[in-house]
Amino acid sequence: MRIRDALLVLALGLGVSIRTFGQEAESRTFGTTSDSLSMLGSWVFESEISSLSYESTGGDRRYSTGGMGCFDASVNLPGGALLDFFELVGCDESSAPDGTGLYAELDTCPTAEQGCQVNRIVKTSNAPGCILLPSGSLGLTIDNVANLYTMRVCTFSGNASTRFRGVRLWYRLQVSPAPATATFADVPTNYLYFRAIEALAKSGIAGGCGAGNFCPNQPVTRGELAKFLANALGLSFP
Repeated sequence: MRIRDALLVLALGLGVSIRTFGQEAESRTFGTTSDSLSMLGSWVFESEISSLSYESTGGDRRYSTGGMGCFDASVNLPGGALLDFFELVGCDESSAPDGTGLYAELDTCPTAEQGCQVNRIVKTSNAPGCILLPSGSLGLTIDNVANLYTMRVCTFSGNASTRFRGVRLWYRLQVSPAPATATFADVPTNYLYFRAIEALAKSGIAGGCGAGNFCPNQPVTRGELAKFLANALGLSFP
């Protein structure tokens, strides 16, 4: 593999897959194969109705009082990211019938019109205690221009036997789809690394070697490597 091509593969494959459902992983905010973690703590959720009364236990575990109550929070993830799944973090120790414990749903709300779409619902049953309740695979690509995303959590018992600590969102960054027209004269659309090169050009990481070319087979100098990495990491120059 050419040095320049190897650099592209390295730049776009920063993560190593180290997490599956039910396994813990280091939280990351980069990479196309590793899941990154975004946590919505209970106190970023707002009560759906102003008259809803609520309490907390342990400092960060919230619940409604006087019956069922729901809380909403905005989901803010990078545009184009792939939301793999979410996990409700909470406790259901209620003696009430099944279906009246903890409940969570992820909604997609188009910015240009009214109405929201429910993407996935999870709820507890049989009073499982304190758990991580996974949604299962979502495969939802985030589009922050067209949509708003909201997480809703409801507690049903009206006391501390059903309480939640937050929601964990597991997502991955994605390489941009390849354009129909090539940016560089020497990188045609059928070139093996066309999509990766176009993604670097679009993101401002690599601008080519001049005269409308990318020079994909040209060796990379230490100076060029420094520029690639500085652009990719968003480093500021004095």
